[in-house]
Amino acid sequence: MIIAHLISSVGLYGAERVMLNLVAGQRERGDEAFVIVINNAHKPNLDVFEAVKKAGLHCEVVTSKGRFDLGVVTAVVKILKEKGADILHTHNYKSNLLGLLSAKKIGVPVVATLHGYIGNSAKLRFYEALDRGILKFFNRVVLVDKSLERWFLNNDVKKVVINNGVEINEADLEPKIDKKEIIVGTVGRLSQEKGHKYLIEAFAEFNKKYSQGRLLIVGGGELNESLKSQVSSLKIKDKVVFAGFQSEVKPFYENMDIYVSSSLVEHFPLSILEAMSFGKAIIATDAGGTKELIKDRTTGILIKQGDSEAILNSLLLLAGDVDLRSILGENARKFVKENYSLEKMAQAYKKVYEEVLSGER
Repeated sequence: MIIAHLISSVGLYGAERVMLNLVAGQRERGDEAFVIVINNAHKPNLDVFEAVKKAGLHCEVVTSKGRFDLGVVTAVVKILKEKGADILHTHNYKSNLLGLLSAKKIGVPVVATLHGYIGNSAKLRFYEALDRGILKFFNRVVLVDKSLERWFLNNDVKKVVINNGVEINEADLEPKIDKKEIIVGTVGRLSQEKGHKYLIEAFAEFNKKYSQGRLLIVGGGELNESLKSQVSSLKIKDKVVFAGFQSEVKPFYENMDIYVSSSLVEHFPLSILEAMSFGKAIIATDAGGTKELIKDRTTGILIKQGDSEAILNSLLLLAGDVDLRSILGENARKFVKENYSLEKMAQAYKKVYEEVLSGER
């Protein structure tokens, strides 16, 4: 089976990393999978292309000169024909529209993965509404979280839920026991829906008791400067590290004692899955599919969204209890290994492809 993955990307974020995991998993399991990246002229970014090449996978780049450049369709059709693709798999609203037009033009089945809707601006809400309108023309639409079904209750979208999966790190990842330094970390785009400001507020108070603690923020985004200003105003600039965008996040997870997800909006968060796979003690808000991953006081600590005091209290609890950190981390790692492995995700997608190719509705 030859699978082409199409994505329009402005960085290496959750959807892109899920796609990369899937492509790598498909190649390892004997299918021929490759990536087509739509590089937008108004905001060029080749992070995904570089990551795909670094992983030893094949990638093509198509330049889009406008919001919906139909020249992309011609280029994608040419690639699909040359590669003999059996399936086109798209990964966000722009690639969904252009991919659908490309696939229909040559009669290739098309599958989309809906990684989630954010809707934090009028323009984005318009594009997301347009996306929902065209998804009914796809052979299958994969939802990464069951909560996304609410968007499709009254239409005929052929949907199926497949949660994200990750490779499980098999190294010995026992938590550090040096109580003098507590490294609190988070990984994700610096945008409003991730709620970083609440984590920073909590850490400023946490720092008053654990003065040798550090906050490690991995990721880039539009709130980079405003979050740095918040850190400066709270006088914790020397305690917070902004690591910026990182194509390889493994070393950062390895150095964390506690992982925090302060998100206001989530679907099925890859970063939490990754932190769990590294056996980290996790504090997470109950946004979206996070509730399926974090069972309170079993695989982590689950808190309400937008509550810096809850983050603070959870940090104080975990910082003062190494045994609890160890138990929660090991439980989290075991839970992910048993339920959300890359193997399970790849198998579920393969079943979808086989159903589509067989003509099953």
